[in-house]
Amino acid sequence: MFQVAANQTLNAFARRVYLTHRAFTPLSFYRCNSKLSRAEAYSPRAHIRQPNIANAKEEGKEAMKRRGNEDMTTRISRDMSRLLRHNPPPGAMDAAGWVSLPVLLRHLRHHPTEDQVRQVVASCQKKRFVLDDTVSPPRIRAAQGHTVELAEAILEPVGEASSVPVAVHITSVSSWEAIQGSGQLLRMKRTHIHFATQPHHLRKNKWAEVLLRLDLEAAMAQGLKFFLSSNGVLLCEGPVPVDVVRKVELEDLPEDWHQDKDTQAKA
Repeated sequence: MFQVAANQTLNAFARRVYLTHRAFTPLSFYRCNSKLSRAEAYSPRAHIRQPNIANAKEEGKEAMKRRGNEDMTTRISRDMSRLLRHNPPPGAMDAAGWVSLPVLLRHLRHHPTEDQVRQVVASCQKKRFVLDDTVSPPRIRAAQGHTVELAEAILEPVGEASSVPVAVHITSVSSWEAIQGSGQLLRMKRTHIHFATQPHHLRKNKWAEVLLRLDLEAAMAQGLKFFLSSNGVLLCEGPVPVDVVRKVELEDLPEDWHQDKDTQAKA
């Protein structure tokens, strides 16, 4: 009896240590355990649950299958985002997020040419990347979406709420339930919460079903600071109180935002 109790205590402690060192977030708990709802993932005791590793592997296989059908331009763009937003080459990124283009080319997985990278930058409707040819060699950075902290500000502060007439955050049904439960939007692993300000910021995404329109004036009145990236995405470090957003349908937005009803979106 004593041995059983001791083993249970040891197992619980081991799970805590393991999950702490693996940096499991509420989101990753939700993704790794099909029996754990998104709202439950934010509960104080969620961290002692055993993640469903088999389920996580299955989801990983599905993601790999989807990416296997991507064209080369999309693969290069995704790899550029990986390096310029999240995992830059050691010592290659400056305080403002710039990376030398030749250095980037050496670290991209698919070994694209410079012309292919330039084509990715030019063809990206959402303007995810900024290419600077005024210096030699040219340099490149991500417009927004960083998880690495940048020492220099690369964003434009929003002074007047009227300068951004529409701001929409797109999320999943389960995330919306968690947001309502916690009373706030969080930036999660990113450095900012993202809000689309233009229709082309929206893209097809299977899981994104809920559109939350931000009352920017009310949010700024509460002291929240907002910024615009070079491609026009509205950003806030947060947390953003749930009382300054409201759930809307696509038809509730201005007419130029209307798209096919089957289109799901993500900012």
